[in-house]
Amino acid sequence: MKKHFLFLINILLFWNIYAQISPQKTGVPPTLLCVKNASSNTISIQWEESKDKGSCFSEYGVYMSIGDKKGNYQKVSSITNANDGILVFNPQTLSDVYIFLINEQSCLNPAKTEISTSDTLSSKVPQEAPHIERVTVENNHPTIYWTPIKNPEVSDYAIFSNSNAYNIPIDTVKGRLSDSYIDNAHDASTEAGVYMIRSIEYCEDSTGLFSNITEAFNTILLTREEEDLCKRSIVLHWNGYNNHSDGVLGYRIDYKEGTGMFTVANTLASDARIYNFIGLKANAENCIRVVALLPDGNESWSNEVCLISQSVAPVYHHYIYNVTVKDDHVELTYQSDMQADVQELALERSANGSAFQVLESGVAFGNPSVNGIYTIQDFSALTSRSALYYRVIVKNACQDRFNTLPAKTILLKGENLGLNNELEWDSSSIDHDVVIEYSLYRIRGQDTLLIKSSSQEGSYTDKGVYSNHSFESTCYFIQAEHHSIDSNRTNTAFISRSNKVCLQPTPQAFIPNAFAPTGHNRIFRPILVFSSDENYLLEIFDRNGNKVFSSTDPKAGWDGTYKGKLLPFDSFTYHLEFMGMDGQEFKRVGFVTLVK
Repeated sequence: MKKHFLFLINILLFWNIYAQISPQKTGVPPTLLCVKNASSNTISIQWEESKDKGSCFSEYGVYMSIGDKKGNYQKVSSITNANDGILVFNPQTLSDVYIFLINEQSCLNPAKTEISTSDTLSSKVPQEAPHIERVTVENNHPTIYWTPIKNPEVSDYAIFSNSNAYNIPIDTVKGRLSDSYIDNAHDASTEAGVYMIRSIEYCEDSTGLFSNITEAFNTILLTREEEDLCKRSIVLHWNGYNNHSDGVLGYRIDYKEGTGMFTVANTLASDARIYNFIGLKANAENCIRVVALLPDGNESWSNEVCLISQSVAPVYHHYIYNVTVKDDHVELTYQSDMQADVQELALERSANGSAFQVLESGVAFGNPSVNGIYTIQDFSALTSRSALYYRVIVKNACQDRFNTLPAKTILLKGENLGLNNELEWDSSSIDHDVVIEYSLYRIRGQDTLLIKSSSQEGSYTDKGVYSNHSFESTCYFIQAEHHSIDSNRTNTAFISRSNKVCLQPTPQAFIPNAFAPTGHNRIFRPILVFSSDENYLLEIFDRNGNKVFSSTDPKAGWDGTYKGKLLPFDSFTYHLEFMGMDGQEFKRVGFVTLVK
C-alpha cells in the first residue's frame, strides 16, 4: 500500500489535500480495485472497504488528478457509506484521470502522523500487455512464462491459442503475480502451439478485449524421419523459434538414453532446421530434443522425440580376456558383446603387433557360453619362435568391422651353457590387465619346481642343473598372474603361460693347448663331458704328417713319446672324434705344444 509523505515530499503537488484534511484525521484506506470509463462522460471506481475504518470514520475521500499521475490532486467526491463498493461520477473531462482514496476521520487519531492513501489507479485503457519471456515444451505440453505486471489494477491473465483462432481465451490464470501457464490440453508432439496473453483488470468487461494482447509466441515442433538401421541414425526436422526480434543465438541438440539426464549432443547455427543424429543406442529408448538458445539466456525446448531403436548394434564391449600357450597350441578366452548382432567371427595373428593376418586354417572356435565367452584355439602357432599377437575380428549384420585390442603371448627363450641354463622372457600384454607376478618353473621328470618370481620381464641363470652322469632334458615355462583394471570386468585373478623350453646339456671337449711330459701336466688328454665311450678316436701327428699317437680309449692320453722315446719340443696336430650322449658325432682338429 502506497503512502504519501505530504509534509516532506510533493508538498507543492498535494497542498490542497492538507487544506481539506489533517493527517491526524485519517485512517487505514480502503483497497481501490479499479478505475474505468463507465461511459463517454462518467468514471466508475470499485473498492474493498478498509480493514480498519476507525472509530471516527467519516467518509472515503475521492481524489483525482487529470492526465498526470504526479499532478495536482483535487477532492472530487465523498463516499459516506463504506460498504457501497462502487461509485460512478462525472469527472468533467475527457482525459485519462488518476484516482486514490483516503479514509477520513471526524476526530483526531494521535497514532496517525501521515496521510495514508489507497493505490493510485488510472482510467487509462488499455493497460499494458504482459511480457512473454519464453514459450517452451515441458512433459510434452506447451508452457508459457511471462513477467507479472506491476499495475495493481490487473487481477488475471487471459491465455489465447491458435487452436481456436484466438477467438476466446482457452483459459484464465488467476492472480496478478502469476507468471506461467501449462496447456495440458495440447499435445506438443503433434502440432506446434501458438499463444498470446492479455492482462485483465478487476472491473474489466469485454470492451477492448484484444487491445493489450501480446504478439503470438510459438513452440518448437520436432519431427523425425525413419531410422537408418545400419547407420543407427535418424533425420530430425523442426520449425524455427521466431518469437524474439533479436532472433535466437542457435539451436542445441540434447540426447538422453531411457530415463537418464539430457546431455548436449551438438550445437547448431540459428538457421538450422534439419539434423542427422548418428549414434542411437540399439535396443534401448533414445530421446532427443531441440533447444533454442535465446539472447536473454533463457531456453525454449521442443517436444521430445523418443524411439526404441531397432538399429544394428555396434560391437562395443568385447575383448580378449586371456591368451595362454598350451602344449601344442595357443588358447584364447574371448568375451563377446552380448548386445551386438554378430554375424561373423575371425581370429587374426601377428608376430610383431602390427601386420595382422586372418587365420584361415588351424583355428577352432568353441561354442559360446551363456555369458558369451568363447574358447578359441590356434593349432598353427609356432610359439617358440616369437611372441604372438592376437585380435578377434567380428562383423555385425551391417558388415561393420570391429576388432579387439591385441593380446600377446609370453615368449620364453633358453640356452644351455654347459652345466647352467640361461633363460630370458618378455612381458605378457592383455587389454586392461596388469601382471601381478611372473613365475619361472623348472620341470625335471615328474617334478615341477618354482625357481624364480618377478614382477616384470627378465632373465635368470639356472646354475648346476646337470652332472656329467646325467643327460636328462630340463624344461621351463613362465606363468603370469593377471588382474583386470577394468571395473566392468571380473576382478578375479587369472593365469597365462608361456611356451615351454626344454634344454639338454651340450657335449663338449676341453682340450689343453700345451703339456710338459717332464713337468706338471705330463699327459695330453681331452676332457670330455656328456660324451659316450663309443666311437672315440684321438690321433697325434708331427709337423711332417707322421702319426705319433693313436687311441680309441677316452681314458688314455699321450705322454709325448714315440716308439718309446720322448719327442723334442715342438707343435703337434691332434685329431679328435667322439660321440655325445645325444648321439651326435663331434670332430675337433687343433694344435698342442709339447714343452720341457
